[in-house]
Amino acid sequence: MEIMIQQEDGEKGRAMHGHVLAYITADGVNGGNTENLRPVFACVASSEAQIRPLIANLRMGKKAVFLHDNPTSREGKLEFLKSFKIGCSYQRCPSGVVATLVAPDVFTRNPGMVDPSGINFILAPESSVLQGLKWDRKLAMDAVQAFFNHLCGIEKNRQAEFDREFNEKYGYGSSRAWVAPDFHHEFMEYLDHTPLFAAYLDSRTRCPLIDDLRFMAVLLYRCMDLKLCGGAMGRNRWEDDRKWGKLRSMTSQGLEMIHLAPALGMFTSHNDFETVLKEVSVWYLTQYQGQENKVDQTSVLG
Repeated sequence: MEIMIQQEDGEKGRAMHGHVLAYITADGVNGGNTENLRPVFACVASSEAQIRPLIANLRMGKKAVFLHDNPTSREGKLEFLKSFKIGCSYQRCPSGVVATLVAPDVFTRNPGMVDPSGINFILAPESSVLQGLKWDRKLAMDAVQAFFNHLCGIEKNRQAEFDREFNEKYGYGSSRAWVAPDFHHEFMEYLDHTPLFAAYLDSRTRCPLIDDLRFMAVLLYRCMDLKLCGGAMGRNRWEDDRKWGKLRSMTSQGLEMIHLAPALGMFTSHNDFETVLKEVSVWYLTQYQGQENKVDQTSVLG
C-alpha cells in the first residue's frame, strides 16, 4: 500500500513516499473507528532519505493518502493522532529502511500496574517465537475439547428442561430438536498464543490465575467464544464478522508477510472477564482437582 504526504512549503511542495507493509488497528485505542486508518501497529518502508521525514510528519498528525490499494472503506487516509502515544524503531534493509510504529501501552507484556478501566492488550509475536515455545499443546487441546463437551452438555440439559416445561404446558412435545454444535476449529490458529496470553493477562487482571496452561487454554477459548478477546479481522470486517473468534473492533493486514503470527486482542471490562474466569475456574477445579499441572511461565517463555 503506497502512501504519500504532500508537504506544503510556500509555492513549492515536497512529496514524501512510503509503503505500508503491515498494520493492526483497534477501535477505541487510537481515537476510535473513523473513515481514516489509525493503526496501533504499522510497518512503513521508504528510502533512507525519506523515511525519517515521513515518520516525523505522521507522528505530528499529518495524514498520508493511499495512492493505490486503499484499505479503508472510503477515501480514508493513514493517520496517527498527535496526542496518541506511539513508539518507533528503524531497521535498515537492502532496499531502504523499515520503520515500526507501535503503541506501547497495548503491546507491552507488563504495563506495571492494573488499568482500572479494563483489560486491553494485543499479541502479535513473531511466528517463530510461538512455534519455539516448549509446552504440551495436546494436553491443553484435550482440556479445551473437554470444556466444549461440558458446554454442550449444559445446552442439552437446557433443551430437555425446555421440552419438559413445554409438554407440561401444552400437552405435547416441542418440535425444537437439540443439535450438537460443531467444535470451533478456528481456535487451533490461536492455541499457540496460550503462554503469551497467560503472561499478558496475568499482569492486567485484578484476580489470581490458576498456574496451569490447560486452564489458560480453556480460558482463552471461552474468552474468544464470548468475544472478550479474539483475532483481528481482515479488510472486510463485515464479512469476517461471521467468523468465530474474530473481533470487529480490530483489523490487520500484511502480518504474515513480515513473519508475525495472527494478531490476538483482548478488550473487556474487569467485571465481564471475572464472570468468565469464575465459570472456567469452577469447571477446571471440578475436572482436574488434585491433578494440577503447574508450569513455570518464565521457563516456557524464555
